[in-house]
Amino acid sequence: AKTEDHSEWQEFLKRIPNSGVFAGPDFLSVLRDAYNLNCNAFLARKPTGEISGVLSSYYLDWHSSRRELHSPPYGLVVNEPSAAEPLLQALRMYCQSRGIVKTQVESEMYLDGSRFRRWRKPSIFKILSKNVDSDWCNLRGKTRNIVRKAQKNNVEVVKGCDHLEAWYSIYHERMVEIGVS
Repeated sequence: AKTEDHSEWQEFLKRIPNSGVFAGPDFLSVLRDAYNLNCNAFLARKPTGEISGVLSSYYLDWHSSRRELHSPPYGLVVNEPSAAEPLLQALRMYCQSRGIVKTQVESEMYLDGSRFRRWRKPSIFKILSKNVDSDWCNLRGKTRNIVRKAQKNNVEVVKGCDHLEAWYSIYHERMVEIGVS
């Protein structure tokens, strides 16, 4: 979003029940100015040019290869379901171009034409590098310990992407079970 979009962006948020202040340009300014965070916002527009969704975000650069992007509480706000997809697609391209390895977005999702339901749905995706050792170092220590323990118990751990589709199928099923995906 550009500076000239701020007033239209604020007006859009005023029309959305329970959107709060966190998805607005003023809150991102506070994050940027007070905490020196890298802030960005994406706007989705209808063919008429009217805003149909906003995704506010900031990312943390840990002065290493680990960069994490987060949305403020309910940073994804849409007034129609179709607005979420282009926002998330823009976010994905943004993260890939900047080497951001973890993303978490919180949202207040659309229910029907006149009512909104409040719920949190973090979506997390990891951008894998071509270097397995780098990906290993970016895992939490507890995760690495779980893998090492499995190896000690004769579980075969395979490096590489040969089994990525099978892993993703299991991962996705579990994320749906716990309400993350």
